[in-house]
Amino acid sequence: MIRSILTASRYLVLAAVLGSLAASLALFAYGVVETAIVIVDTIVKAEVSSKGGKALALAFIEIVDLFLLGTVLLMIALGFYELFIDPDLLQYDEVWAAAGTWHDVFGIEPHRLVEASDGVVTD
Repeated sequence: MIRSILTASRYLVLAAVLGSLAASLALFAYGVVETAIVIVDTIVKAEVSSKGGKALALAFIEIVDLFLLGTVLLMIALGFYELFIDPDLLQYDEVWAAAGTWHDVFGIEPHRLVEASDGVVTD
């Protein structure tokens, strides 16, 4: 019973990970576009004054705020993403894991995989 609930919760966590990641990427993209717009507007206006400098500083503070919020959402997405490990894997002397690319496949003892990945063995 509890195993099926934990196994099913992977999909809820995946939804949170994907949602947070999408929001993060959207904020990063919006921040880049907004940065370009502010720079182009500043060049086109060619206004050099105390008032213009304050407006430019305020615009960039708001842009940095976008990037910071995007970074927070990215960290939340990474924090939500936690490896779930099937306890049946622990019965084997060695399992095969991949890291990076399809070509980076290696054998590892299951308990070492759990330790190295900070995975959660679902019962």
